[in-house]
Amino acid sequence: MLVLYDIQQYTASVHSTYRSEITSSIHADFSLVDKQQLVFHWDGKIMADTTNKEDPKSKVVRRAVVVTGRELEKILGIVKLPSGTGKAQASATHQLLELWRMTSDVVAMCFDTTSTNTGTVKGACSLLESHLNKNLIYRPRRHHMHELIVGVFSALFGPSLCPNIAMFERFQQYWPNIDRENYASLKK
Repeated sequence: MLVLYDIQQYTASVHSTYRSEITSSIHADFSLVDKQQLVFHWDGKIMADTTNKEDPKSKVVRRAVVVTGRELEKILGIVKLPSGTGKAQASATHQLLELWRMTSDVVAMCFDTTSTNTGTVKGACSLLESHLNKNLIYRPRRHHMHELIVGVFSALFGPSLCPNIAMFERFQQYWPNIDRENYASLKK
C-alpha cells in the first residue's frame, strides 16, 4: 500500500506541475489580447460539494465569472465561496479580476437582481466598486425570469406531464398556414 500511495502522490505532483504550466501559458496568451471596455458577468448557484468526501450530501456556493468585450468572451473561473454573502462574492470576483489583470479594463458588470448583489451597503456590486475604486455601469437582469413565466403558464394551463406541450406542437404545425403579412390585432 505504501508503494501505491507513493505512485499516487508522484502522479498528483506531475499533474499539478502540468496544470500550472498550462495555466501560465493561458495567462500569457490572454495578456496579449486587447481587453478594453470589458463587461464582467457573474452568477451563483448552490450545488453539491463534490470536493467534500466526508459528507457527500454537503452543499457549496459556486460562482461563475465571465468577461465579454469586443470579439472576446472568457471564463475567468468558477470558484467555491465560503458563503453566499455579497462580501464573499465581491471578494472572489475581485480576486479573479486581479488574477487575470483586468481591474483597470472593466467598465460594467452584469448580474441578477438578488439582494446579495444589489444591496447598497453589503451588496456585491457596491463592494466591487469599492474594491476597484471606481464606478461601474450596472447591467442588472431579472433573477430567474423564465421561472416566473413557467409558473404563470402552469397556473393557467396546469402542469405539463411531458416535455412536449400539445398546444405548442399544434401551433408549430399550423404556423406555415398563417398569413404573417396580413393580420389583425385581437383588440379592436
